[in-house]
Amino acid sequence: AEPGEANADTELFHPFSTPESALNEWGIGVGIYFTTMRFMAMILFVAGLISLPNLYYFQSDEYSNGQEGITWTLKGSAVCTKKEWVVCTDCEGHPSLSENFFLSEDANGETVYIGQRNACDAATYAQGMTNWLVMAFLIVSILCLGIFQRLREIQLDEEKLTA
Repeated sequence: AEPGEANADTELFHPFSTPESALNEWGIGVGIYFTTMRFMAMILFVAGLISLPNLYYFQSDEYSNGQEGITWTLKGSAVCTKKEWVVCTDCEGHPSLSENFFLSEDANGETVYIGQRNACDAATYAQGMTNWLVMAFLIVSILCLGIFQRLREIQLDEEKLTA
């Protein structure tokens, strides 16, 4: 339908089944944009699937007591809820002392700073390798996407010229 026409039956383009060649009517850039959006959605979905082992590890009892007391939006992140109190030997006069620190006396009667620190283990080799795999996948995928975009641009341009 022409702009302003209300009597003609119209139908919106379906976001998944509409071919990019149908969008070529508005220029090559529009077709390339929607192709890129589809590929990026797929790439990021696969990257999320590759990252699932890290999510399971970080929300496990092995890492942080199952991350008790945090919202569901942070479950599976590296937030550590397992904490312990330790003597801080280099905290005296430190400007960033907060509610996680207090003064106490040791067995000799000397004043010491007691601080709270995370008791979670640092990331393990498995988490590092998973992150590396995700990064390698993203780099290769985005490089392939760039090559595909150049080829698709030529194809859409030729379709527009022959139409």
